[in-house]
Amino acid sequence: MYLVNPHNITVEVDKEALVKKLLRTRGFREATKAEITQYKEDGQRGIITEAAPDTSLRVHLRTVSASPDGYGQSYNLLFDGLLEEKVPTSLTYGGQSVGILYSYPYGITDLQTPTRIIYTMFESTKIPKEWIDYLKIADKVLVPSKFCQRAFKAAGIDAEVVPLGYDSRVFKYKEKKPKDVFTFLQYEAMSTRKGWDILFKAFNQEFKEDEPVRLILKTVKKKLPFPILGSQYPNISVIKEVFTQKGLVKMLNNADCFVFPSRGEGFGLTPLEALATGTPVIVPNASGMSEYFDSRYFYEIEAKETRPAIYQRFKGVDTGVMIEPSLEDLKKKMRYVYEHRDEAYKKAERGARWVAKNWTYRQTAEKLKVILEGLGSSEVAKPKKKASATKPVQWVTGNILNVEAV
Repeated sequence: MYLVNPHNITVEVDKEALVKKLLRTRGFREATKAEITQYKEDGQRGIITEAAPDTSLRVHLRTVSASPDGYGQSYNLLFDGLLEEKVPTSLTYGGQSVGILYSYPYGITDLQTPTRIIYTMFESTKIPKEWIDYLKIADKVLVPSKFCQRAFKAAGIDAEVVPLGYDSRVFKYKEKKPKDVFTFLQYEAMSTRKGWDILFKAFNQEFKEDEPVRLILKTVKKKLPFPILGSQYPNISVIKEVFTQKGLVKMLNNADCFVFPSRGEGFGLTPLEALATGTPVIVPNASGMSEYFDSRYFYEIEAKETRPAIYQRFKGVDTGVMIEPSLEDLKKKMRYVYEHRDEAYKKAERGARWVAKNWTYRQTAEKLKVILEGLGSSEVAKPKKKASATKPVQWVTGNILNVEAV
């Protein structure tokens, strides 16, 4: 007999008595012919049978591992961190009790685990309306900053803050030594949201060609918004390559200041990565970056204005506002760091020690583990009512349901 479970997954049941029991369970129904055909075409996804419940906490982490965006570049931090915290975690589904979707919320319906968590973010003040129904499916929503938490709350979604830490295994402090040419750097450049255009203008307006200073813009985009020719901009270099993290570290070690005038971040890992290497950082105290901003370690770009949020994906959709970093203030801060580099190096050295203690991926995993164990004990491992003598029902292969005997 084929049924559809509460997560809209077609399943096969091997005993008639279990079929009757599950049909009395909230959320189960008989599968249609089309659903049965699709199930068979997909291959076996799970058979329900009687068995003792699995009460161990095991996690299925679902993400966009091949994506070049923030999720694809940072999911491994969650994965490795949970494993180091001794939480069994897999990127493939195999009957786990808890699933974490680390991505946009659309994929929540594909999670087959009985407990489903969304760990997501947004970079402006208003999340898309189309997200709300997906977010409501989750048992818990996690976001990396209080900025995100407020945006989600405005849409009626309660979320818990779990800050996203940087990879302290790779981004480590290295002492800066003054060089003949002072180098400003931005990576993740050529995105309007990241404010590369503000940085480009600030550099060209503030510094003359005969000053020993240069700007490096690192991007993975193959096509630039407009040609940046060496003959026209001799002190600006554009790197269009995909770097490993070690390559980014080497680039940071050779730079004198990291500049990140981003208009909106859900969290913003790159300033933390830069500071961890002892590179001075100029950044706004706004959006997700305000989660970690501290004037003892960062140089602040003022942002007195807002602008409509910038999203190609949500063009024509009201997604609130983002900040507009001040061009004039950025010019002043770049000039100040350029002229006070020894002070800036010492400030960044203190900052490197601070982030290594407070903002690594291990801190993220520790907080996530506490949440997972709480969900595991209250919603998965412990029965919601006293069990009868009849054994509960669960998946042997596929999604663990732990359905109570009726």
